[in-house]
Amino acid sequence: MDLYAFECEVPAGAETLEATLDYLLPTESGTAGVPSASAQVAVLPWNLVVLYPKDTKSDDVKFSAKLRIPVGWKFATALPVAKESSEGIEFETVSLTTLVDSPVLTGAHMKTYDLSPGQKPRTG
Repeated sequence: MDLYAFECEVPAGAETLEATLDYLLPTESGTAGVPSASAQVAVLPWNLVVLYPKDTKSDDVKFSAKLRIPVGWKFATALPVAKESSEGIEFETVSLTTLVDSPVLTGAHMKTYDLSPGQKPRTG
């Protein structure tokens, strides 16, 4: 028995599976790990909230992640953003490898600086 596994039947012919997961980031050290959130800042490591098929290669599984942060907060991540609205941030579809390698840093007083105006990093 795997305590971290979920089993579900996917109907024949289904092309996508949508799962919603709520997760509260730890604010104190303990069994949940090191603190990663406070009233003013949060770090989201995707590997703590992602569900994926057993026995698949991480490059073969694609994700279209969506995130909702408190109003007024800013965020930074290597993930390309598809859309931002009052409903949340929708990221472009990426592999599981890219997703877990791109944590989101967010906070009430965050400020970003464009170190290379007009240039975009290559995506792969």
